[in-house]
Amino acid sequence: MEKKQLTRADLAKMTPEEIVKAQKEGRLVDVLSGKKKYPASAA
Repeated sequence: MEKKQLTRADLAKMTPEEIVKAQKEGRLVDVLSGKKKYPASAA
């Protein structure tokens, strides 16, 4: 099963360590590739 992709809003709530873990798990592919357009601000 594919892991849920994270959004910029998700990243804004995460610690640097959690972000690194998510990247290693392949959960940032869409955000890093620009595949999906997310709002620039998550506030």
